[in-house]
Amino acid sequence: MKIVKAGGKRRLVLTVGDLPVKVAGIVEAPPAMVKEIIGWCTAYRKALELQHVRRTEQETILRLEWQIGNSLDAGEKSRLEKMVESRLQKIRKMVDEIASVTGYPDDPRIGGNYEEHFARYAKEHTFALDLSGWKYADIVEKMKKDNPSRVKKAKSDYIVVNLLITDFGDRRASWFNDGKRLRVDITDTSEISHIAIMVEHELRHMAQCFLSAVVGSSAGLPSDRMRTPYIKQHYAYPYSNYDEDRKKAVMDFKEMEGGDISKGDFHALDDIEFYTDLGQAVSNFREVMRRNNAGRLSDFQFNYLIKKFVGLEPVRDGDVDGQHAVFKSLKKHRPKYIKAVNEFMKAARVIREELKEKASRPLSAGSRRRLVIMASELNAGEE
Repeated sequence: MKIVKAGGKRRLVLTVGDLPVKVAGIVEAPPAMVKEIIGWCTAYRKALELQHVRRTEQETILRLEWQIGNSLDAGEKSRLEKMVESRLQKIRKMVDEIASVTGYPDDPRIGGNYEEHFARYAKEHTFALDLSGWKYADIVEKMKKDNPSRVKKAKSDYIVVNLLITDFGDRRASWFNDGKRLRVDITDTSEISHIAIMVEHELRHMAQCFLSAVVGSSAGLPSDRMRTPYIKQHYAYPYSNYDEDRKKAVMDFKEMEGGDISKGDFHALDDIEFYTDLGQAVSNFREVMRRNNAGRLSDFQFNYLIKKFVGLEPVRDGDVDGQHAVFKSLKKHRPKYIKAVNEFMKAARVIREELKEKASRPLSAGSRRRLVIMASELNAGEE
């Protein structure tokens, strides 16, 4: 840690070697942990799918075996036998993938009594705190030397993940820093991509908490001038007892910012969610850019895609790449919105450069069609 002078003011800055380290901004989760925990959670989601596949494929296999037994054509028998083997191979592959993580190759159900009043199955697993490949690992190592007692107090060697499978559609995840616990709720129909988004989002919060404790300051929070400390996401939770707090927050926001907010805005306007939601928006936009072959787009087309995403360009009916919900809420708070757009555009341009490196590959027919559609939209907008 060093004291430096900037803008006429002296301030304490975290350094690694002689270089200042920025711990504000989009905080990344430890990539090794993200990969391992997402893999574990999705394996159990696939286990639920396996139960369905086994039932449906068993019916198909029985029908095919009946046809094989009644067919007199050797060629037809061979074709049907290959179909049976293909379906058996599909099940074997799923079993192998799931068993490598869950340890339940024969019965993929999840056992346990955890919160049975609303969870059908529950599973708990302990994961080691793996900081390999993490962009802030050097900060932790530096602080171990400068302030070992602080790091020891902040650092846990593991986190506990509780996976709950429910019978209703409340898909969510939460990080509980006091117990170093991540809870993930899913259903039989949860999209695997959505599970990955939830897990990565909450592990960003884990990283925020860990870094804040290590460096002794608020990591991953917006600057003081942008903060809205009177807005907390839990004020908008359904079935909560925060009606009065929510009403007061709405009144405070109107008085300070001159605008109105709804329940749906509380999450995005909570200071702790600013950079976490922004990081998730960047991840979502990465998929948008891949879908639209952003590595091959002109500068004009690329900027058009960004402007739609952040709400600076009107979105046409039926456009799947419209404004992200986070930016819709942040628009109601001008300082946060401006900062979010600037940070987002910087991150988006980095991703575009990455995609440009892959742009030499031949385009598929579907990709060519999407580029033609985008070009026609741009032409229509210019008329």
